Amino acid sequence: MFEVLSFKMRVEQCPKGVIETEAILKVNVNGEIKDLVGEGNDVKDAFYQALRKALLPTYPCLAELEVVCYEVFGLEDNDFVIATFVFSDGEKRWAEIRDSVNACGAILKVLVAGFKTTIKETG
Repeated sequence: MFEVLSFKMRVEQCPKGVIETEAILKVNVNGEIKDLVGEGNDVKDAFYQALRKALLPTYPCLAELEVVCYEVFGLEDNDFVIATFVFSDGEKRWAEIRDSVNACGAILKVLVAGFKTTIKETG
């Protein structure tokens, strides 16, 4: 299947207050190492775009996958963040929840879970 080996995230506030986000992922897809960049208007979108670039050529079943809604929050007095995402593959919806020590880690983990669920169920 696939495994995310590493990531870098860049968030930049540009002139006129526009925020640009860039995710750089190193992904092992069935033994092939891919370095890809995804750009978006937030961390979730940048990771999502980079994962799609890495995986769509091998797993066309991901073409219909989308994030319907999501929430990311830190728990008071704890050192971790929880990300809850609702996914749709065009036919059904489901939720994935993951945690990490920071928001980027939690968001990436939950996106990976959604992508893997889709691949396992639709091939």
